[in-house]
Amino acid sequence: MSLNEKVEGWWTLNDDSYRDKSAYDRHGEPSSGSFPIDDSGPIGKSVDFSGKNSNIDTGWVVDLGTDSYTAEVWFNADESQTSNFPTFLSNYGGKGIICGLKEANGAWRIRHFSEGDEVAPELTSFGEWHHYVAVRSQDTISVYLNGGEVKDSRSITPSDVDNSNTMRIGSRPSEAQAFQGSLSEAKIYRKAMTEDEVNRLYQTRIEKHRYV
Repeated sequence: MSLNEKVEGWWTLNDDSYRDKSAYDRHGEPSSGSFPIDDSGPIGKSVDFSGKNSNIDTGWVVDLGTDSYTAEVWFNADESQTSNFPTFLSNYGGKGIICGLKEANGAWRIRHFSEGDEVAPELTSFGEWHHYVAVRSQDTISVYLNGGEVKDSRSITPSDVDNSNTMRIGSRPSEAQAFQGSLSEAKIYRKAMTEDEVNRLYQTRIEKHRYV
């Protein structure tokens, strides 16, 4: 099975057009101003987020319901963050999805929150590129870093993650909990990738582009 099946949105974030490469044309728009483009990235260029109250609005009112999904993004986080919950991808507004980081008890963690359920293993390094993948299936929520180098999962009964908010990149829809650092290759699929597929996705990207 192709890794690129059932893609709901694919924002490469390698220029200031924030275009969606999926079939749905969910092109992003900055909520205020524009974002600097960084020449360094895991695949090409990347978008630099300042940690201030702003994000890229994809225009997609999330319609995943209780379906399985996978969210993927490459991130390079600054060690100094303006929020304890810096966000990569989110439609959260009372309910929904949050993909990002969190600080708890003096430790930073990668975070996948899916309407009441959360997994958050520890993040051990800043200032370098990491591959983040969040997966929800019909009975499990998971998060993976660098193809499974760090991972965590738990059993769930999936809840509806839809609301009236659009999916945002770089903070929550309210512009709170903004991420500080660079993001590239944000992608959402309407399917749950297996651990093997997550690893294949990571390995395919780093072998093709030789970034590590």
